[in-house]
Amino acid sequence: MPKQALESLTESMFYLLMALTQGERCGTEITAFAAEITAGRVKIGPATLYTLLGKFEKEGLIAETSVLGCKRYYQITPAGRAAAAQGAFAPAALPGKELDDHDQSTLQPPLAAHPLPTV
Repeated sequence: MPKQALESLTESMFYLLMALTQGERCGTEITAFAAEITAGRVKIGPATLYTLLGKFEKEGLIAETSVLGCKRYYQITPAGRAAAAQGAFAPAALPGKELDDHDQSTLQPPLAAHPLPTV
């Protein structure tokens, strides 16, 4: 069965794309951005980060721009900017726990507080 196209974003996905809307960044800068903007609530680990970078690059949402030593830098593409702006963000409930209205409101990305810059 072929993989489905990206239909919704997890928090890690959203903040990765949001970081790149601010400009070209490497992985450590992306993880620092997510931690800073969420006051430490969202921590993107290396396995998640590099899995998402590979997935997003393959789907055309981001592009690698340069390699400096062991650091790879990425930028968001127009398709990635559209995905981030669309806010297709759907947090998953923990196994055995349904999210209530309060949980949903605290997990929504802060689009109004951090509008996406236009290019």
